[in-house]
Amino acid sequence: MREFLKDHIKYDEEMDPQCIELCDAMNCLPGITTFESCSGHGALAFTIWFKKSYNWDEGLFFLTRCADGRYWKYGHEWRIELSVGDQFEDNHLPVNYALHSDNVRGEEAYEQAKDLVENMNYHLNHKNFIEFYKLTLDNYSHRKLKLGPNDPDPYGGASSYELARALGKSMDEALDFQNDIEKLAKVKEENGECTGPTEDL
Repeated sequence: MREFLKDHIKYDEEMDPQCIELCDAMNCLPGITTFESCSGHGALAFTIWFKKSYNWDEGLFFLTRCADGRYWKYGHEWRIELSVGDQFEDNHLPVNYALHSDNVRGEEAYEQAKDLVENMNYHLNHKNFIEFYKLTLDNYSHRKLKLGPNDPDPYGGASSYELARALGKSMDEALDFQNDIEKLAKVKEENGECTGPTEDL
């Protein structure tokens, strides 16, 4: 089975180590970014808080599917809940999410979190599932979006999404920029031209 969702991401040194593998996997999902986590330390629920891009639903759909009790043996014990902030974020209403182990605690929760990552990888290796929902496997990495196979790669593999984020653009602005670049590349390809991902930055 091919392994996806294995990008290693740098976090705060104080992060609970039990949360790293699942946070890595969630940050590889398109449109998903984690911003806080807690293992529960045996007393509280294992919890990961995350944001979803306002115009990209694929990652949230995928996570919800993989954590559902019909498709994961521990799904009846875990929850995805909504929470709300108090200030606008990038001019959007502040809706956040939390994935947590509900009443499961300690080592049992840690093992279930690892199993959820395995279930996510299982789904990404399920050809019929990927094709039926028209998912794009190249989007399932920390890079979020990769260059198309015909695009030149003068920036060592960085996508226009990554470059826009590096320039301080919000997630949604970066996605809009990526979409604009893809449309431009398609037009130039149809006209027999070739374009890179960064010429309009």
